[in-house]
Parts: sequence; structure tokens; C-alpha cells
Amino acid sequence: SHSRFVQEYKSIYNEEPSLIEIQAYDSALILRQLVAQGAATRESLTRELSSLKKFPGALGALNMSQDREIQRPLMALTLEKGDIVPLKVQK
Repeated sequence: SHSRFVQEYKSIYNEEPSLIEIQAYDSALILRQLVAQGAATRESLTRELSSLKKFPGALGALNMSQDREIQRPLMALTLEKGDIVPLKVQK
């Protein structure tokens, strides 16, 4: 159920992406798409960002809250060798 980004990251680096890599990927993807859709000024980019809904991020749909914070899907985290990583569910 991993996204294409997570699968490609794992195939290149042989490890799961950290939360920082996921957030950087999502941020770049959002900006790229909004600019491609015509957001050419700070004002239009701000307007588009404020109305962000169901954007397909690396781990699921992203939505902008009324407080201008991106809401991400909930995920369980754990410590693994000193790093915070998504909890892997045993099947």
C-alpha cells in the first residue's frame, strides 16, 4: 500500500524515507502542481494553498486546515535504532 514515491525511494536508498523526506517531497509536489495550474503570483499561490483539499501526498490525502497547516493522514510511529520511523504492521 506504499505510494510510488516510497517504493522508488526504497529502491534507490534501500531504506524507508524519513518524515523529513516525505514532507519535502509533498511540499515540492504541491508547489509544482499549483504553479503548473497557473498560480503565478504570491497571492494566487496563497489562495490555492489555502483551499488545498484531498491532495495526493506520499502517504495519503493532504488537506489545508483553517489554521493554514497541512493535515496529513495519521500514522503510527516507532523508534528504530534511534530514528523515528513509521510502524510496520505485521501481516
